[in-house]
Amino acid sequence: MLNSKKQEDEVLLAVRNFAFSINSGRKVVADMSSLVDIISRLPLANMDAWERLIRWEFSKALEDSTPSKWKLWNKPTPFLTWMDLSSGDGFKREKTLRTLSEATPNSFFFILAMRRLNDWVPQVREAAREKLPLLAKKSDPEHVVDALCVTLPHWNSWGRMEEADKKVLLDITSIAEVATSLKERIINSSSGDFPVKPDDILK
Repeated sequence: MLNSKKQEDEVLLAVRNFAFSINSGRKVVADMSSLVDIISRLPLANMDAWERLIRWEFSKALEDSTPSKWKLWNKPTPFLTWMDLSSGDGFKREKTLRTLSEATPNSFFFILAMRRLNDWVPQVREAAREKLPLLAKKSDPEHVVDALCVTLPHWNSWGRMEEADKKVLLDITSIAEVATSLKERIINSSSGDFPVKPDDILK
């Protein structure tokens, strides 16, 4: 169950507006600031539902906003963005991961990137293993820790995640700034509030 109908409508509108800006004919990357602002307010729980909703709406909006003269040839999106991490196309998810080189715009998008460690396409998982440590070093440590807090509880339940993928998560926790933020998060959390226990990771 998503948080509220109003919040869902705000996300859908922001996603739709961003998709239309991509197909506006401009040759520069569309401005994501409004979309990032809306998505930054979302609760980070229930990522499955949010990712499905955003994937469907983004795909539909791109299709709706593609000029009819190009639809016959299925003209591809002119550039890839963090939004394409949730694409239904495995090739696009992989290419997006390999293309990204800047800091994540918020925690939500870094979680999307981390979720690719459990992707059903092996090449996407491989790309995630390669790029996540680099993206983590460039991103706000608080965004990375938010993503870790959402991802680590799935340590033993994500069926596609291999030992190499788990090592990536451990390597990310070893980045100095991330380790400091993670330690502070644990210390400041109420007893029992932290989403994952160290023993669960070491199993």
